Amino acid sequence: MGKVVNSPQFRMEAFSKLPPIRLVVVVLGILLVSLQGWLRLALSLINWTVYESVGVLPGVWYLSISGLFSGCVYLAAAIFALFVGNRFRRYSSFLLLGGLTGYWLDRIFVSISMEARTSLPFSLISSAGLTIAAIGLLYWDTIFQQTGKVNGRNRK
Repeated sequence: MGKVVNSPQFRMEAFSKLPPIRLVVVVLGILLVSLQGWLRLALSLINWTVYESVGVLPGVWYLSISGLFSGCVYLAAAIFALFVGNRFRRYSSFLLLGGLTGYWLDRIFVSISMEARTSLPFSLISSAGLTIAAIGLLYWDTIFQQTGKVNGRNRK
């Protein structure tokens, strides 16, 4: 006889197969950053002639390529974050750090507008903090296994 769907044991088994909420939050955040890259690519292609006529710096090609790079890097990081295992989390972490490095290089050396220069310290600190938080949430289990504490209690 099969399991009864309304039984508490069946509901708990189905719920235990879901990924942890912290992982879902991290993946959704990474996907939002990836979406930003894809939107940058799409808007640069849609408004190509407008951007060229206005003379947008650093150029329409740069906007398109950086949007494609950002979209691909963060989409791959989100996909790797969904897989279980340290090897895949390591790939996701490397991609997050690579995306952060690319963002910093863009903000420091390429973005030359006054608005970008004014918000530079905040954007660098906040992007680093969010990346470190995402990597910390990816390695949450590993961190607490190393320290020997889970949920504030010593493990036995």
